[in-house]
Amino acid sequence: MPPDYRLGLNVRGRDYEYTGLLSEFGKTFHYSTRGTGGMTHNDPDDRPAAVFDTRITIHTGPDHPSSLILPIIPPSDGPV
Repeated sequence: MPPDYRLGLNVRGRDYEYTGLLSEFGKTFHYSTRGTGGMTHNDPDDRPAAVFDTRITIHTGPDHPSSLILPIIPPSDGPV
């Protein structure tokens, strides 16, 4: 990362919910504003409430070393 840049990380205990305006095309999707579009995380077998409906604790500081692995994405040759 270039000098003087900052990286922000947002950790949530639930799916992302978009509250902005949607295009007409976006409105055609049932879960267009939650999760990652059509993939929400509410399957009781994959995300049992006993495990995933609890408190999230993030440990920080010198006694709790941590890391964040990010991909390096090369620049594209133009619009996708």
